Amino acid sequence: MAVTNRGRSIMSTPLSAGDAVYLVTPMRGRTLEEMRAQAAPIEKSLREEEGLVVYSPSEYAAKTGQLPGDPLHDAEGFAWDIARILEVKALILAKGWEHSSGGMLEITLANNLGKQVFEYDTWLPPVEKPGAIINYRDLPAPI
Repeated sequence: MAVTNRGRSIMSTPLSAGDAVYLVTPMRGRTLEEMRAQAAPIEKSLREEEGLVVYSPSEYAAKTGQLPGDPLHDAEGFAWDIARILEVKALILAKGWEHSSGGMLEITLANNLGKQVFEYDTWLPPVEKPGAIINYRDLPAPI
């Protein structure tokens, strides 16, 4: 079963119902309410319309009460993020991901693990944008 995008078949993605995805949304500098207002409808759509298992840092922050900038969140939250990225088949990028420092790290990790990355609004890889093609092999050698 191919994933659909609000009624349109997404033939270019190898995602199927039951696959796990990680939702990248901007978090730092936003209130919990702002984060959840953006992420919750996307999580619902991915779960209910697409049948995907969704891991969302925003949802995790709401459950734990830890927000970016809190040292406990930055340590435990990022450890949670890494563990989830290892489990998923793809990252889904919500609007504004380009301005997320945590999102850039998550995308870099996913790219170097060979995970697929798609923008939520288009279901296309963000190959023309910064962060989408970061690969540690392309970085200059340390001095």
